[in-house]
Amino acid sequence: MEYEYRIADAAANQANADATNATKILKTLIRRLAKITPKSKLVTEGKIPREETAPRKLSSEMAEKIRERVN
Repeated sequence: MEYEYRIADAAANQANADATNATKILKTLIRRLAKITPKSKLVTEGKIPREETAPRKLSSEMAEKIRERVN
């Protein structure tokens, strides 16, 4: 019985080590990919594309100013 526990413990330790190694490799690959991936102009400048912005409600004063400009 003790032998089975040792085998199970060794297998669990090996699985844990493999998972840790895989995590380190993935993090390294993500960092490397981030370095070589071109950044879009909108992201680097912190601007949000017009389609993604929430519509704003105009105040009555702003609506009046816009009407004056148009007319």
